[in-house]
Amino acid sequence: MTKQTALVIFGPTASGKSSDAIKVANKHDCTIINADSLQIYKDLRILTSRPSIQDEKKNVHKLYGILSGGENCSVSKWLDLAKKEIKVSLNKNKLPIIVGGTGMYIKGLIEGISPIPDIPDHIKNETQDLIKKNGYQYLYKFLLTKNKNLKIDPNDKQRIQRAYNVFQGTGKSIEDWHQDNKKEMKDISFKVVIKDIDRDSLYKKCEKRFGYE
Repeated sequence: MTKQTALVIFGPTASGKSSDAIKVANKHDCTIINADSLQIYKDLRILTSRPSIQDEKKNVHKLYGILSGGENCSVSKWLDLAKKEIKVSLNKNKLPIIVGGTGMYIKGLIEGISPIPDIPDHIKNETQDLIKKNGYQYLYKFLLTKNKNLKIDPNDKQRIQRAYNVFQGTGKSIEDWHQDNKKEMKDISFKVVIKDIDRDSLYKKCEKRFGYE
């Protein structure tokens, strides 16, 4: 069976992802789907340089500004939303263009995510108390005793806390869970374009975007 195709444009902030997507959409029948964890929030249009209202009217844009600031958007939640939009686009014979810089979203879409069960609130609360008492390095050292090949940066507080919660809630390391990734869209061929830009140019673009020039 011939696989259907989706285009992925990935890269850092201010690297020109959105403008490239719009150029493609101006020439072809496309749906531009957001894969940026901040642009999904309606309150952050200016800070995140979301496509303009004019661009959103001219080309079909999905998953931009759909959540309020108080809502959480996990990788799993974004994947559920993105899969629906990709399928709708393909069913209408439109090319889905997934645009963004949130690596976990793109990785989850292409490689799949692990079926980690929900962690009970009481475990999360116990972890918070432990952090207040002993700090994140206490959790990190504990994780090292369970997995000598731990791939988490010792300064990445969010991932340390998540990995600790997963171990306490399931008895398995987060690395073990990731070995069981479930691919989300096996019938889709993802063509990935990675925006490459030198750091000096990138910093200048960021400064210009936020008015620091």
